[in-house]
Amino acid sequence: MPVPLAEVVSDFGEVAGQDKLQLLLEFANALPPLPDLGLAALISPLRLRGMSVMLTRIKRRLRAT
Repeated sequence: MPVPLAEVVSDFGEVAGQDKLQLLLEFANALPPLPDLGLAALISPLRLRGMSVMLTRIKRRLRAT
């Protein structure tokens, strides 16, 4: 496993519960932006809608804590 990936795995292994969600959001915010974009052309509308629903649920849970 590459060292940077091992560090991420270790970081997630050290936290539990809601802290994992916070760490995931912090990790995602540190990633570079996606290139324009083309991603929507590769993913079906149903999957895009599912991802949107998951993101909404995660945000709602974070606000509730």
